Amino acid sequence: MTTELTNVAAFHAQQCIEKCFKALIEKDGKPVPRVHDLVRLAALAAEMAELTSYEAVLIELSTIYIDSRYPGATGFLPSGKPNLQDVERYRLAADEIFRLVNTRIKN
Repeated sequence: MTTELTNVAAFHAQQCIEKCFKALIEKDGKPVPRVHDLVRLAALAAEMAELTSYEAVLIELSTIYIDSRYPGATGFLPSGKPNLQDVERYRLAADEIFRLVNTRIKN
């Protein structure tokens, strides 16, 4: 991946995690809120203690989503564009959360 696309990759990691949390909330029969804050969604998808270790990533990715909704700021962290190491952390978190939620939904 080139560093030119790190903000796009980060945005897609955010979207993956958001949709996973919303699927889990829906499976639990709870109303799915129209929010994009991953920390808030993780709290609603509770009972998954495994998610607490991802809080820092969830905070960062929530910032990326919010910033990407305004012209001129497409998926940036408060410190600027995500670097390759950031994106790799986001990808790993998204992959692990997807697997955790997928397993939970199938049970």
